[in-house]
Amino acid sequence: MHAAHSRRAFSRPLAGLTVANPVTVFALLAIAALYSYHVVAIFARPNWGYLPIVAAPLLCAALVATGRPWMPLLAPLMALFVLTSPVRADIPYNLARPAETRYFVYTLLLFAALGVSVTLGLGATVRQRYPGLRARALLPAAVVAGLLLGAVLGGVLRATTPQSDASAEFSAVELAALPTFAMDDTAYTPSLIEVRADQTVAIRFANGGLLPHAFDLDGTAVHLRVPSGRSGVALFTPPAPGTYTFYCSVGDHRAAGMVGVLKVLP
Repeated sequence: MHAAHSRRAFSRPLAGLTVANPVTVFALLAIAALYSYHVVAIFARPNWGYLPIVAAPLLCAALVATGRPWMPLLAPLMALFVLTSPVRADIPYNLARPAETRYFVYTLLLFAALGVSVTLGLGATVRQRYPGLRARALLPAAVVAGLLLGAVLGGVLRATTPQSDASAEFSAVELAALPTFAMDDTAYTPSLIEVRADQTVAIRFANGGLLPHAFDLDGTAVHLRVPSGRSGVALFTPPAPGTYTFYCSVGDHRAAGMVGVLKVLP
């Protein structure tokens, strides 16, 4: 009798979740809204191919809104999805550049929504298991813990992702004067760089494509990653005179032909 009652209790919506569930749903909707902003405004131009990513938090929000048991666990799963999705690649770049306000604020809001959705989802699940917990007391604690979690996740991701962009070492006037190479979704333009040996080189790369790109130079530690619609500066001292290959290390871009030649002259 007791087991049957437990099964029925865990197969119907629980009224005790009416406080936590709407806030969890709101956090998931916020993630969807931020993703939509990313698709429309963060890329060099609207990237409609990423729209299916927006559907994931919307679907999670709809399922959590049903109030069915265990559905709140979709919120932390959604956070895991975000941190492993293609959008994740731009996060350390944005966090390292607070002066680029809209990108920086977008990323802070995304991590705040992620953290809150995780702690509320877990809190609502615990509330199901222990209905004696006061939902109204649980809510503010979960929100505060979520904001702290978001800050920690963002800090860890920023600290563990090397940044090789040297843009901060140049003024706006100096950046404008640097030789600029274009990155699109298939090639570098131009694809030949000629430099002198033993002279420090600064090259600006502008990514006008819809995908993140990189500048990697064979035989060196040079690695510059540039998100869509952004630019970055590779600052390095060329190796010995000779001919070297540079390429994009993102995905299969190198195999697709995103390769160039660095000619180092004596």
